[in-house]
Amino acid sequence: MTEALRHLALAFQFLTRLPLPADLGYSEERMARALYHFATVGLCIGLALGAVHLALLQIFEPLLAAILTLAASIRLTGAFHEDGLGDLADGLGGSPDRERALEIMRDSRLGTYGTVALIIVLAAKAAGLAELAPWAAVAAIIGGHTLGRAAIVLIVRWSRYARPEGVGAFTKTTVPATALATPIAASLLALACLAWAASPLAAAVSLIAVACVAAFMLRYMLRRLDGYTGDGLGTVETLSELAVILAVAACL
Repeated sequence: MTEALRHLALAFQFLTRLPLPADLGYSEERMARALYHFATVGLCIGLALGAVHLALLQIFEPLLAAILTLAASIRLTGAFHEDGLGDLADGLGGSPDRERALEIMRDSRLGTYGTVALIIVLAAKAAGLAELAPWAAVAAIIGGHTLGRAAIVLIVRWSRYARPEGVGAFTKTTVPATALATPIAASLLALACLAWAASPLAAAVSLIAVACVAAFMLRYMLRRLDGYTGDGLGTVETLSELAVILAVAACL
């Protein structure tokens, strides 16, 4: 296996529950490079879930199809990013103190803040998808999963990790700027899908919406936690999915 394929496989292994070989030669340096394939993984996830959504629309009403598509997404990713949203909401809602908030975020139990945040975000995603025409919904799914993970790459590239250790510690490893070509290419493909299936305006508004989510969340995490965390990055991704769905709905 070439190094590039190994990095891509590590990205799929990290972000999904696909049955990949357990030993892909993990190291922090390889995982840091795998990060730049996150948007490509998001594009693949979006394409798969878009196909699922189209198939479900042939059987069920739009709202039920949307709910089942979200269930498929959670099954495919293991609720990886939703878990981050729940933990971040519990931590930041549970204490104004940085160390205490980080401690709460390490707790695997879900609290009130996390529960409420997940209910609101998942309900809004389902309702938003149900409002869209079939191909516009597919494009929103593809765009959200791709742009959300591209936003993670940019935050990691230009910010700092809040913990001395943790699941996201590999993000502190320096990677050449040329690696940004991969998430940029995936993002352009997702935007092209949005422009074709929805409208060029929807594509532009979706990009702006994701940029606003990433900027707001990064500023908030820097102020509260002095850097990003893995839970924070997961929150950026799942809120970006919602932002794209709402952006497309607002433009149609």
